Order: sequence, then C-alpha cells, then structure tokens
Amino acid sequence: MKHSKDWQLLVLFSLVVASVTAGQRPQPELASQSAFPLTVTAVRGSVKVGSPIRMDVVMTNDSVHDIHLMKDASLGYYWIEAVDDKGHRAPLTTFGTTFGALSGRIDRSLAPKPSGGTMVFVTVKAGKTWIEQLDASRFYELSQPGKYVIHVEGTDPETFKIVRSNAITITVMP
Repeated sequence: MKHSKDWQLLVLFSLVVASVTAGQRPQPELASQSAFPLTVTAVRGSVKVGSPIRMDVVMTNDSVHDIHLMKDASLGYYWIEAVDDKGHRAPLTTFGTTFGALSGRIDRSLAPKPSGGTMVFVTVKAGKTWIEQLDASRFYELSQPGKYVIHVEGTDPETFKIVRSNAITITVMP
C-alpha cells in the first residue's frame, strides 16, 4: 500500500509541475548568422498619435537553396519589438498579445483563445528577397507621444533561432 501512495504522490507532483510550466517556453536562441538577414525601414520616420506605423521588412535569402516559410494569413510571420525612449516595452494590443503568446514570445496565459487561421506557405528562392509591410501599431499601443525604437524578429526555419533586424526609431507626435 505504501508503494502505491508513493506512486500517487509522484504522479500528483508531475501534474503540478506540468501545470505550473504550461505555456512557459524558453526564449529561442538568437542567431549569430542566418541564411536570411532582415532589414526594416520606416515608411515615415514620424507619425501622429493614432496613425499606422508602417514598416517595410526585407528578407534576403543569402543561401544557395530555397527557404520555405509557413505563416498564419491573419497573424503574419514576424514579431515586432517596440520600446520607448526609457527602454520600456510599449503596451501590447490584443493582437500583439495573441501573436506574442502563440509565437512563444510572451506567456501564453495572457492571450485570448485564437480563432484559428489559414496557413500560407511562402517560398523565397535562393538569392531573392521577400518584402512585407507591417504596422507596428497593430502590435503595440503607441498612443503616447515620444520616440520608439523598433526592430523585427523572425525564426530561421532551418536552425529555429531568432533572426533580428536592424533597429529604427519612430517619433509619435501629438
């Protein structure tokens, strides 16, 4: 009977550990070099509060083979990081929270349940580029005037390491 009790305690302990760590994923490693460097440029360097903050993200396939990406049609492929002039992450929108949780960038328990999306496959041929326009204000509540430093991250589909773009500075004006 004692052996059975020990087994039950072990199972209970395992369930507690699993529930505590559920949704917590280690941050992926940052790639020191990647087959696809990312470059981000601002469509406008300054915008008024409430305006979209559009950026062009250029992925260049520097490898000798095609790169195949899978992205959610409504969520996209890239994660955006935006910090204010004090170094604090800007507050996430509902979309940013959902995307961040689904991609493992933030705690999954913070996100609403996803509605499910359509997956899109993108092939970037060797030596070619893929350009996508993103709106940082879709991810973050950039409603306070000030300067924000923004960079974009994607996951290398071969190494599963994070590829980080250059940083840009956007000024949000009243």
